[in-house]
Amino acid sequence: MPDARLPQLPLAKIFAAKLRGTVGPSDWPQLDELLRAALQQARAAWPTFVLPDRQFIEYLAERMPPSANPLQSLRTVQSADLYLCCECAAGNPEALSIFETKLLPQVVQAIASINSEGSFVAEVQQQVRRKLLVAEEAPPRIAEYAGFGPLVHWLRAVAVRTALNLRRSQGRQDIPVADESLLNFPQSAGDLELDYLKTRYRKDFTQAFGESLSLLSSEERNVLRLHFVEGLTLTQIGAVYQADKSTISRWISRARKSLLEHTREGLSKKFSLDSRELDSLMFLVQSQLDVSISTLLRRTRA
Repeated sequence: MPDARLPQLPLAKIFAAKLRGTVGPSDWPQLDELLRAALQQARAAWPTFVLPDRQFIEYLAERMPPSANPLQSLRTVQSADLYLCCECAAGNPEALSIFETKLLPQVVQAIASINSEGSFVAEVQQQVRRKLLVAEEAPPRIAEYAGFGPLVHWLRAVAVRTALNLRRSQGRQDIPVADESLLNFPQSAGDLELDYLKTRYRKDFTQAFGESLSLLSSEERNVLRLHFVEGLTLTQIGAVYQADKSTISRWISRARKSLLEHTREGLSKKFSLDSRELDSLMFLVQSQLDVSISTLLRRTRA
């Protein structure tokens, strides 16, 4: 239901007020157009909802990535999914019913890829329901969905993480990994050059690799986490994202390649290494890339 006051108070002004100066008045015409398009898409998806425009625009603004261009972000945001989550967070019975009947059944296959027993699947669904919709701490955790990527993908990732935690609590424990520098791994004896590089650049590699990991999308990081930390097979991860295992394999391969390229670029910019030294250092990195991914993602589990 459109707010009567909105013609006097443009959507862009409401949105910009929440962003505290990251967009100026010169951007308002384009911003207003994007916001009205987002509202139109959301209302078309959920025509019976009566969420006030101002409430949704403020909700949307609060979920903009802090370092991103808001205009660009608005072009990719899943406004209909975000609209539904806003209503769920507000406790709208109709929205909660849609979550229960339309969304929650879509995570069953992903949960079953961890454990297909009916009691296990039902318990995970109940935990997801309670985790996302019960406001033990206001607002409910479904408000953590930011709208960048389909809601069902985000929900499946939540369900898989919940299933893994439940499986772990039932006796499956992760193999502990020491919290050490990422280049602290064994090598062949007698290689003085690699020994020097490992000692000299261990700390800097750890920093460069962490920065490279942060450049991946949240979906890429989650796929890597599911594979290298949680130990899911390509088929199991495919169940989360409704993709075949060859597609998941390509995603992992692309993410690994991106990590190597960004790490090499970061080290090259920081140090004046000749090509031979840089190649030797990257040989070290590549030879233990999967171990490094697993180690760093375990540290940043949350």
